[in-house]
Amino acid sequence: MTEIEVASALCRRCREGSFSEAERDRALVALRRDLRSFFLVEVTPAVSRKSLTLLKRHPLRAADTLHLASCLELSEQLAMDVRFVVFDARLHAAAQGESLAVLPQAF
Repeated sequence: MTEIEVASALCRRCREGSFSEAERDRALVALRRDLRSFFLVEVTPAVSRKSLTLLKRHPLRAADTLHLASCLELSEQLAMDVRFVVFDARLHAAAQGESLAVLPQAF
């Protein structure tokens, strides 16, 4: 989901005139390259349960809870802090509320 959501945001911002099509295309290439270093988390029953719990605690959209629940699940599986990168104010606040290491630190 992350690749599609980021690509969607880049395409929307390009259509709105925030940057050129060439800049959009460079960003999409960089995104594909960067995704190779990401951990992929399956939407398992455990992740779904976490998502449902997060929906009750935070004013988030379904996809946002899946991202957050995936990060929490990965953090538990690895038994270490996992950085959660986010550029949405509500999701940023929810991630901080769940005690994740959030980047950027201030929003």
